[in-house]
Amino acid sequence: MENLKELGWLDFNGKITADGLHILASLLGGLPLVHQGKWREAFVPMVSKLVRVCVDLAVIKDHQVLLKWRKDEFWEGWEMPGGSLGPGESWEDASNRLAEEEFGLKVRFGQRLGAYNNTDNLRAHDLTVLLLCEPISEPREGRWFQGRPPDIISVHQKYWPAVRPYLRD
Repeated sequence: MENLKELGWLDFNGKITADGLHILASLLGGLPLVHQGKWREAFVPMVSKLVRVCVDLAVIKDHQVLLKWRKDEFWEGWEMPGGSLGPGESWEDASNRLAEEEFGLKVRFGQRLGAYNNTDNLRAHDLTVLLLCEPISEPREGRWFQGRPPDIISVHQKYWPAVRPYLRD
């Protein structure tokens, strides 16, 4: 911290200066568009300063939903996987990218099921759009559920009323 003050990037109160903001903007401009690899450490502090737009997938087949087990520093339980909406991405593009990344699966985008203001997200506040998708290939991982598992992650419990009509719940 003291080095950043000496460089003039932070003022004596630890607040970013105009020079510091310029350097930060230059550094952020060089980052890849996805939060993987070397800059994962910076992802949480960055997204905690804004409200990002996310996409979660309700992949439905034969009145069942495909969920993925998640265990990390934020949650442990079943989830409807997803991620950040990429710049210039359509709902269809995002659903295809995320289904491939999360399940190794190809999907057909159906419709938007809802938008959720997730102020209760443990990682950072986000606005999530839940997308209904139909699988057109077999997943490499995940598990099919006819109803809501009791150990679904807390932030995804609110999605269930939108998903229930498509299940044998």
